[in-house]
Amino acid sequence: MTRAFERSGGQIQATLTKHGATAVAVAAITPLPYSIFCWAAGAGRISFKSFFFVSQLRIIRVALYLYLIQLGLFPSGIIGQ
Repeated sequence: MTRAFERSGGQIQATLTKHGATAVAVAAITPLPYSIFCWAAGAGRISFKSFFFVSQLRIIRVALYLYLIQLGLFPSGIIGQ
């Protein structure tokens, strides 16, 4: 396994650099574990500027959830009565 990683390490690094910000964006707006994607972005050396801007999508997600709660559209089984 280590030898396979050493041989394809450059390809893995290039893939993380190319798609890392997109993966963080997807994790920021979906229920995927955001912290794991943040860790991978750091390991993939994603620029802080792109990471920061993509992470701001979490604000939109929270605002949408709050709006749905205010409208009463959020399922009552998720939030205690």
